[in-house]
Amino acid sequence: MKKNLLLLFAFLLSLNISSQVTIKLDKVNGVYKVPCKVNGIPMEFIFDTGATNVTISITEALFLSKQGLLKQGDIKESVNYQIANGEIKEGTEIILRKIEIEGLEIRNVTATVVHEQNAPLLLGMTALSKLGKISIENNYLIINDIGIKKVNETVDRETETQETIEWINSKFVEHQFESDGTKQVQYFDGVKEIKGNYYLVGTHIQETTKPWGFTRAFFIPLNKINNIEFIEKQSNYWLEVKIKNSEEAILITKGDDNWSKKENIAFMLDKSIDEENLRPRLTKAFEYLMELYGNTKTEKF
Repeated sequence: MKKNLLLLFAFLLSLNISSQVTIKLDKVNGVYKVPCKVNGIPMEFIFDTGATNVTISITEALFLSKQGLLKQGDIKESVNYQIANGEIKEGTEIILRKIEIEGLEIRNVTATVVHEQNAPLLLGMTALSKLGKISIENNYLIINDIGIKKVNETVDRETETQETIEWINSKFVEHQFESDGTKQVQYFDGVKEIKGNYYLVGTHIQETTKPWGFTRAFFIPLNKINNIEFIEKQSNYWLEVKIKNSEEAILITKGDDNWSKKENIAFMLDKSIDEENLRPRLTKAFEYLMELYGNTKTEKF
């Protein structure tokens, strides 16, 4: 009997532990910031228990709209809202179909678009109250009695992978050589499991009328990615994927069963990524793919 009680106690304790999530908050200029993913796009919100609503700037709303992630049916009506100093401002009420915070997913969140380009992004109680009981201790957001499942428990990995890769590919641009008109194109095709390891698989094409045209496949091991770097050139950027410990773990086909190995691989980006603040989003998109396939836990892109 005593043994059964101990087992029951242990079971109840495990339920209590599993129903708590702890999120590290970054304190910047006296406010807490928390990374989120809104309709699949990484954003950084100010954690504000005093705000009743979720707000985003017109800049973020336009970006979501351009990506097809904020549709006409998600835009509701004009609203008036009061800011901290008591001033009344005009905004637009929208529905954010999905907000993800540290693996927790909230759906159909009412939010307000602030008609200012540099307005702060606020995570108010309409979203936070759906997570559970909230407290802050030593720069950590602690969520108890979670009423929703972790995204990893319900996520359609194939769909998430496809959406993430399509978004990354949309940021790549062709590289054209001025000397002979040769074009190079790179893009990701998907994630493939090979001998128990997951690889981000892509294609590199060199289009030319000369004899040196080619099509090659490349394989990036997700569990060996160390970091993403952005290298500035005269008219563009290169996004470089680097492997841990400079290991030559990226595989590239050379044709006729020949392979080469590299410790990094680069992709061309337009400089407009700075205008849209895409560097952290691109980095977190790669981190999200790593998370989806069993690597270290990270905020979702």
